[in-house]
Amino acid sequence: MNPESNLCVKMVGVGCAGLRLLDRVAAAGFPASSFLALDSDCEQLQRCQIAERVQLGETNRRGWGCSGDEGEGANCVRAARDRIAGKLMGADLVVIVAGMGGGMGGGGAPVVAEIASEGGALVVALAIEPFDLEGHNETAQIAVNRLTQVADTVVRMPNQNVMETLGKGASVPECMEAANGHVLEALMGLSRLARADGELNVDFAHVRRLMTGYHGESSLVTVEVAGDARPRALLEAILKHPYLNTGSELRNCEGLIVSLVGDEYMSMEEVNEFVTHLKATAARAKLILGVHVDNAMGKGMGA
Repeated sequence: MNPESNLCVKMVGVGCAGLRLLDRVAAAGFPASSFLALDSDCEQLQRCQIAERVQLGETNRRGWGCSGDEGEGANCVRAARDRIAGKLMGADLVVIVAGMGGGMGGGGAPVVAEIASEGGALVVALAIEPFDLEGHNETAQIAVNRLTQVADTVVRMPNQNVMETLGKGASVPECMEAANGHVLEALMGLSRLARADGELNVDFAHVRRLMTGYHGESSLVTVEVAGDARPRALLEAILKHPYLNTGSELRNCEGLIVSLVGDEYMSMEEVNEFVTHLKATAARAKLILGVHVDNAMGKGMGA
């Protein structure tokens, strides 16, 4: 149970990409009551030190991965359906993290979303999309479409967009770390929505009513700025985020859930200025706003 509210959040990593991020998110302090790692690849599972590990496909995969076979990934999860349902029982919010280019992530994540939804949870799925050079774009799109049908909302996280912001000279480790870093930042931003200690809190019941049964795509970004003119700089940073396609996602959205955070000197005037700029940019969007004070921000302001 999240100690700062009565909200029960459970996070599930499915497949290699999901597992790679799960321990990092847990170590960073994401307020989940439990972290669950699902994979048929025993070597990948053994690398998870914090999350509870569930070995899938013990009979047919014998500790191996799914070799990019989405059907095999889905079958592995279905075979453990009751066990997974028991682990997710009682959750208000289930956050699924999975890569869309692999067999377990692309095939298994939609089945996990279905199980979580049947258990009564709001299901948010983070779909990590592969780099173009991996050659899995078509497969990933099919996986995202399948996931959208069962999760309440799917947050697309395109690695290719991140790579393009780094420039041609970026190394392979730099690209991988930047892509993982953006997902980690987004997840930690999501965690603020579960907090109940803000000056203005986001009402989870309101969020649930807005998102349940939506079965559509969403964007999730986290940015921080410092210096003068923080409200305008914050909006500009949001518009430049690689997940928002040069801001078009924000300009065309129908709903916004924003958690604004700053130091104790963040003024009401700054909050109002940011909201004014935001509403002017996303004129059609219905806004749900939370405001938190965090002195660890220093002189920064984030959303």
